[in-house]
Amino acid sequence: VAVFGLFTQFGGPRAALATVIVGAGAWLVFGWLLQLSAPYVAALALAFLTYVLAAATEARWKSEPITA
Repeated sequence: VAVFGLFTQFGGPRAALATVIVGAGAWLVFGWLLQLSAPYVAALALAFLTYVLAAATEARWKSEPITA
């Protein structure tokens, strides 16, 4: 996720912040509460999905003109 976010033009600061928050929260939930056998992998997959969705949403918001 970090390499994808650092070396592409896809996504911005909001997508990055959402990814960090969701990834850290998911790791805590998957590892501590749900006791999954691979919490890191599950959190990484959820963080990647969050980044892609947030970046796509962020790009859509940027393309809409601001009207008053």
